[in-house]
Amino acid sequence: MSQHEESTEHFFTSFTDLLVGVIFLFMLLLMFFALNLKQKPIKPAIISEQIRAQVLREIGRRMETRQTPVTLDLANGIVRLPEAQLFESGQWQLSPQGEAMVKSFAIVMGEIMPCAAHATAPCAWKPQPLSLDSVLIEGHTDKRPFGNAQGYGNWELSAFRAITVYRAMVEANPAIEQSLNPGSQPILGISAYADRRPVDTNDLDPNRRIDIRFNMHATNYKPQPANE
Repeated sequence: MSQHEESTEHFFTSFTDLLVGVIFLFMLLLMFFALNLKQKPIKPAIISEQIRAQVLREIGRRMETRQTPVTLDLANGIVRLPEAQLFESGQWQLSPQGEAMVKSFAIVMGEIMPCAAHATAPCAWKPQPLSLDSVLIEGHTDKRPFGNAQGYGNWELSAFRAITVYRAMVEANPAIEQSLNPGSQPILGISAYADRRPVDTNDLDPNRRIDIRFNMHATNYKPQPANE
């Protein structure tokens, strides 16, 4: 064998050894990442937020088709009903526009809630892998002082607003009151915050609002087993 042929053979032998080493290292890294991903499943809280967000988006889409758009706060799980259409300042009776909006919202809720709750009404969307724990109708006021002959203040005003919306929703769609969480408890409820949770510190009117807060029941989620 000539010196040139011997040098060429050594070159290809070294190149082949290097290529085999690179492939072996790549396979080790691939196995490491695969095992690492398998050991770190997605946290239930993250899954809960994702499911809640898609529920809210569907509600928003259906309200949009009814020409009654709402504001979505996906990070906090809130559907916000426009303040200008609900209540006059210092009032807890719904305006005519507010009554129409709440009725539309109740109909949409009747379509969506059975998809994420134990309900006798049929699901008009698609069943969700996670159930709702509660849907709270939150009453809020602006910071204007409120008082009347009965001694009511902003606390009572915000509570009365939440109760008014609750009753209007149930009157428009009684079935939504029968939706239950995995603990067989009613999902729909109310809460009140007076003027303690403003969304706008410069403009008072946006704080006179109703927020619908969706809370998910995360403990009933069962992730699919990973393929072995």
